[in-house]
Amino acid sequence: MGGYKKWNTSDVLTAADLNAYCSFQSVMVFATTAARDAAITGANKIDGMVCYVSSGDSSEGLYTYNGSSWTKGPGWNAPWGIRTAKTDSTDRVRTTTMAELATGLRSTETYIANRWLRFTFVANVSEGSAGGGFVAEVYNNTTSTTVGRMAQVYSTIASGYQISNSIVAQSAAGAVYTIRMQGVTYSVNVLGSTVGTTRFFVEDIGPSGNPV
Repeated sequence: MGGYKKWNTSDVLTAADLNAYCSFQSVMVFATTAARDAAITGANKIDGMVCYVSSGDSSEGLYTYNGSSWTKGPGWNAPWGIRTAKTDSTDRVRTTTMAELATGLRSTETYIANRWLRFTFVANVSEGSAGGGFVAEVYNNTTSTTVGRMAQVYSTIASGYQISNSIVAQSAAGAVYTIRMQGVTYSVNVLGSTVGTTRFFVEDIGPSGNPV
């Protein structure tokens, strides 16, 4: 049940009508996401529900329920914005073996399929020894698969070299995204403390297919 219904004088307002046409399709307001989750549980959560969280912090905003989880922002056919923003302020050394740069850069959001995601990696790098360069990639830790090549340099890099690259790829359900990196010939240094904080962003830029 749902859609639009107009009542006339003397019509009977049933419990089912009140729930479907009034309660389910109103914008509910909650003080926190915890208050929302405590109030709406189990089968009471309906695909398409909308609510507003007025928490006065980074959680504040409009949320829509997609049938499995609450998603911050407008509905399926609109961008959802920044989903992950991670930083690492430690100097790291990556050898010539491809491996995760820092566990602190891993995404912690709940991702679903059929969305376009823009991944952005910002870091300051140098080589342990001159020559060789480095390779960096976005990696799905859940499925152990490479999402895409983020950056690659096959020549000598100085201490002032900065990565500031983005790639776009489709989302994967349950993915935990992270950055993996390696030096090509020699170890590569990522100067998260010495020069500037290392950053990893995942931005939802819109749907790539049907809702799931």
